[in-house]
Amino acid sequence: MLDRPHLAALLDGIALETERLRIRRFRPDDAPVIRRQEADPALMRFICDLRSPAEVDAKIEALQRTWGAAEGEWLGLPFELREARGMIGMVGTRVVSEKYATLEMGWTIEPALWRRGLTGEACRALVDLLFDRGTARKIIAYCVAENVASSRLMEHLGMKREGCLRQHSTLGEVWHDELVYGLFAAERPWQHPGR
Repeated sequence: MLDRPHLAALLDGIALETERLRIRRFRPDDAPVIRRQEADPALMRFICDLRSPAEVDAKIEALQRTWGAAEGEWLGLPFELREARGMIGMVGTRVVSEKYATLEMGWTIEPALWRRGLTGEACRALVDLLFDRGTARKIIAYCVAENVASSRLMEHLGMKREGCLRQHSTLGEVWHDELVYGLFAAERPWQHPGR
């Protein structure tokens, strides 16, 4: 079983650093970046339809609240380059099942920084934290089948494709299949080179 109070406390004051990135909680100066990203059709095309300004404001407000690790409640963690202050992307997680200690994760990054390995670096750090200190048993992620970059990232993280949910979600009123990936702690390739 997932220790939700422990997980919430662990992530509430998060300040992770990787070789190139700093992963942290939301700051008020992140709001303009989130507004710009939420209005970017290229960035959002595989995530969701563009949201209204009121919906984006509600998302920003939610990012500022204390995260309680309740089932279904997303926590977005902005990340920035260590040598420069300012959000460039976000990794997020939510509890899917407290009973089965299963978490979902997701991510975004500025399109100008795609294909540089930064999202993978942020995801690896969050995955390690969730498994090693956060009591997660399994981490899952979804993407629409057309999102080849996210599928590749999940596979690079060691996630295994567990299924395809046919015509599971809509983007722009068009039904899309969603791919489901899963990962257990022992499957992390960077923890077990050569596997």
